[in-house]
Amino acid sequence: MCKETCCVESVAISLEQDEHQIIQQRDGVDLADLVLPHRRLKPEHLKYHGQTLHPAMLPCLVPGTIITLENHRKQTIYFWHKLRQHIQVPYILLTTGSDNDSPECYEQYIADPLLIRWYGTNPINRSHPLFQQNLHKFKSLNLGLSFQRPQERHLLPYLQLNNFTNPFLNKRKWDFSRKDFSFKDDMFVQFGLHTPHRKQLWNLLCPNTTTTSSSCNTNTVSLEVHQLYSDMSQYRFGISPPGHGYDCYRTYEMLLLGVIPIVEKSSTKDLFEDLPVIQMEDLASVSSRQDFVDAIQNYIASDAFQNANFQRGWERLFLKSRRQELLQVSQREKEVLVDQHGMRYYQAYQYTVLGNNHGHLQQLEDCEYGCNVEDEDAITDWVDTPLPKLTEDEINWLQDWERSSQLPQFQFLQSMY
Repeated sequence: MCKETCCVESVAISLEQDEHQIIQQRDGVDLADLVLPHRRLKPEHLKYHGQTLHPAMLPCLVPGTIITLENHRKQTIYFWHKLRQHIQVPYILLTTGSDNDSPECYEQYIADPLLIRWYGTNPINRSHPLFQQNLHKFKSLNLGLSFQRPQERHLLPYLQLNNFTNPFLNKRKWDFSRKDFSFKDDMFVQFGLHTPHRKQLWNLLCPNTTTTSSSCNTNTVSLEVHQLYSDMSQYRFGISPPGHGYDCYRTYEMLLLGVIPIVEKSSTKDLFEDLPVIQMEDLASVSSRQDFVDAIQNYIASDAFQNANFQRGWERLFLKSRRQELLQVSQREKEVLVDQHGMRYYQAYQYTVLGNNHGHLQQLEDCEYGCNVEDEDAITDWVDTPLPKLTEDEINWLQDWERSSQLPQFQFLQSMY
């Protein structure tokens, strides 16, 4: 279906690749229909991904469209002050792809009545009254692995060897009645020392460094990734201090290898929901090894650990879980198709720009810090009149789309996995 500047069609994408795809920092590119990128959209691990959001596409947006902002300030400013005013249908927003907080700024716009749900990595509980009043619309996303480091190709063989089985189903590994806790044998410590609080933590946990093990080894340059993971998997617990953002890739390396990470407590409750993670208030202020021992023993003895199998959390470490939730929130779960071979496909929305409207997306580099907005809390026009008054033609167009999208006449894109 088309309008003057754009077209939209339903495209069926195979769900097969999501089953064992480990979550990672730039998943928003895969999960979205449209992306406002920070880098060029050529992720190596994806055969299909969302398209770059062009202003000329906005008149064709259909309800439930998923939009990803790669979480940098310029993209955020550009979206809220240049693009949002042209959106007339309910949409879902993801902020991913960086170490910045979600929301990084403009958290008050979570009150946008057209915004169905806001998902973000490195979540932070903002104090703005409108954010607090609409907290139910925000959902934390686990950071996952880095898209810039060779983590997945070394982790997948380990997971395949164990048939992708949840390692936390069997709790014998953490039975202190069988084996007392030992810092040397049970606590894996390996992280960069680029900040003072990390150095302080390292000195507390590793008073004696070593070159015979990956843990407490300062010579990280010579450590092979596969050897690092092999060593890590032998431990029961591991320290994962904040990275460039609050969340850290190391946390997910540990979980995937069956190691319980110890992290700094999140400001949001749902980030580590259904996952075996020990959260401590402020790792930088811990002054005694015994504090870690106490936290570990209290957690292992708790009902939160003893009475949980962590299966739901384990499933959240793979892309299938994220996809299913977004299909449900965007009301597409009933439109999953099955072909004659039993292959399942989800419905994505593919947008194109018509005629001479291609142009170049406004250079974000031309958008200065503040994007020509003198007051970053200034109320924009779309906030004054947030609910659009659709014309009769626009209503008819959306009704035609709704009727056509309920028919199984989608263009199939076979999975290349």
